[in-house]
Amino acid sequence: LVNLFNHHQVKQVTTRGDYNQLLKYIHTPKAYPAKLVFDPAIWVNEAYGIERSLSAEKIGVGVIRPEIFQHNGYDFSTEDVFQMYQGIITELEAKGYVWEFFTNGMKEDYNFGIEVLNRMERNTKQYLGKNVKSSRELVEKISSYQAVIAARLHANIISTSLRVPSVALVWNDKMNLFAEIIGQEERYISGELLKDAKYIVHQLELAMKNGYNEEKIDSMKTITVETIKNIIRDN
Repeated sequence: LVNLFNHHQVKQVTTRGDYNQLLKYIHTPKAYPAKLVFDPAIWVNEAYGIERSLSAEKIGVGVIRPEIFQHNGYDFSTEDVFQMYQGIITELEAKGYVWEFFTNGMKEDYNFGIEVLNRMERNTKQYLGKNVKSSRELVEKISSYQAVIAARLHANIISTSLRVPSVALVWNDKMNLFAEIIGQEERYISGELLKDAKYIVHQLELAMKNGYNEEKIDSMKTITVETIKNIIRDN
């Protein structure tokens, strides 16, 4: 990375997270300073012309393959992941919420969703349905929810774009970095708190009540757009 960033053609370097780590690889002055920017998925609502449904009542629960936690160094077994989802569902139902599973389209995630529902003796057609096949379908799916609890980062980014309140089930540091960018660290839940369904649903209800930090999101979008303009100006 040091050699790459030192090329004279490089006018600016940006990152979606861990800004201080990025600075360690930049050893020569650039035309424009390094910047922390948004993932482009923050604009999906505008790109597809899709808005959230204000009459939505269902909670979307984004399911993920269970091995991913341990593969990323988290002490969280397959059974722990099953118990996490079972606990979330039980708590949502205890509070009177209607819910369903969804995935970002990955087959392994979808198959685990079926496994969880089968173990809980729930109807897969009612609580999961068909897997999404495109990014547009995923955005449309998330836009139909009142709120989201999701383990995939981009499900949470899309939720943020649509202003659908979301809570994240964290399995890697990239999720925490995005949480810092939007100023919602308390909604990105990890460690032992993943076993506390009451806490997870409580954070969801707070997100539904308080919405997003619009000032912080608008500021980061402006910074991100400015970095793109820098590229255009120099070409």
